[in-house]
Amino acid sequence: MIKEFNENDNKNWNDLVSAFNELDYYSLFEWGNFKEKQGWIVKRYLFFEKNNIRLVFQALIKKKFIFKLIWIPGGILGNFNKNEILYIINFLKTKFGRNIVIRISFAKNFKREEYKILNDSKFIKIDSKNYANKTMKLDLSSKKILDKSFTKNWRHNLKRSFKYKNFVLDYDKKMLPKLIKIYREMEEFKNIDKLHDSNTLELLLQELKDLLIFKVYFSNKNDLQSFRCAILFNNYAWDLLAATSIKGRKNYSSYLVTYEILKECIENSVKIFDFSGINKKSNKGVYNFKKGTGSKEFEKLGLWQYHTFSFFNKLFKHLIN
Repeated sequence: MIKEFNENDNKNWNDLVSAFNELDYYSLFEWGNFKEKQGWIVKRYLFFEKNNIRLVFQALIKKKFIFKLIWIPGGILGNFNKNEILYIINFLKTKFGRNIVIRISFAKNFKREEYKILNDSKFIKIDSKNYANKTMKLDLSSKKILDKSFTKNWRHNLKRSFKYKNFVLDYDKKMLPKLIKIYREMEEFKNIDKLHDSNTLELLLQELKDLLIFKVYFSNKNDLQSFRCAILFNNYAWDLLAATSIKGRKNYSSYLVTYEILKECIENSVKIFDFSGINKKSNKGVYNFKKGTGSKEFEKLGLWQYHTFSFFNKLFKHLIN
């Protein structure tokens, strides 16, 4: 049986999801609020077996063409079986109509049996430029001397960053225009699509402000050159935002600002720092940077999509990103 979670108290919802392993920040109440203010309808559901909560998920709903897209970015939390997946599909069809597209992003580690369950339930595995199927995780649980986990090259570049005698500060909302400037510079330098506009970034930081660790790197000329922002929840942290200017690359600022983020995570009893998506082929520099911290690579169960008819399912695979 599935029940909708109707309470508006984020603590109650976040307490529920925190009981599940391999939680992603996309399942948090604050992320749902952020997407709601972007125009999505947000629904939170509990799957019961008798009186016990077996599964939970946060769904975002929006009309896409003549279809309704149901996006579950944080995945279905809990260990599901095929009958439960089919029950969820039928529940969503009853709730939102049969003409729906269900897209689920699973952050949990890849397991062959769960892959088979989704495949047998007529989900298809998809690749998207906006989603990475692999991540890097750094174990901070036993870190007394942080830099012991770094590779020789990463540690060397961190020492280089100290020589410039610049400084790292906590983010202040007055710095937003400078963040946007660095993003535009980085996008042009790397020839990539626009990452964030000013309004989206401001809304994101406002809605998640109580969960963030945000460090910015300034030169001694008051020039913001690098920043990194992470979401902290319980004993877990996720990399959220990061960018470095061309000047910042020359003085290794990204190393120092990342080091300060990781130090604060340890001070807040974080056990795992998830560096989020990696793509060795398309962004080898970022891959090597994250790996150099001592992080280990993990394959996620990944991104899946469902529609009743396989033809439309394959079509939407390319239309929706």
